[in-house]
Amino acid sequence: MSLYTIDVAPFKKQHLTYIAVSFIPMVIAYVLASRGYSMLTDPTINEVIKWVFLAGTFVASFIVTRKHKEQLLSIHGLPSFDEQVAQYKKIYDQRLVVNVIIGITACILYVLTARRIFILFALFDLVVLLVMFPNKNVFRRELNNNEITFK
Repeated sequence: MSLYTIDVAPFKKQHLTYIAVSFIPMVIAYVLASRGYSMLTDPTINEVIKWVFLAGTFVASFIVTRKHKEQLLSIHGLPSFDEQVAQYKKIYDQRLVVNVIIGITACILYVLTARRIFILFALFDLVVLLVMFPNKNVFRRELNNNEITFK
């Protein structure tokens, strides 16, 4: 048995939960907006909301990415592999939560404004979540250990 083994089941379970939490509001938002339940019809307000959302998403992504890199560097200094995995699980969870929050916000804004760009953002966030599914290459790169295996 390898010295660097990760039980990937909790990561996969957590990931699938966040995918569902991201997908369900997207479907609800699409149904509501396609049936005409949008609340804000003023094009000026819709345009402002769009640009505020884009700027907010960009700033949030920049901040989260920087924080994530700093946390990964601090993980590399931990003495035991189990501690590294426990801390990485927290970082992984934070990354998923931020992605889901952005997706749900996009869904809410889609219902409010009925602008298709917001449902496209939510769909993009869902695709990013799917790409982030746990795999050995990501764990090896982010934990800086090429000997990682999965249970």
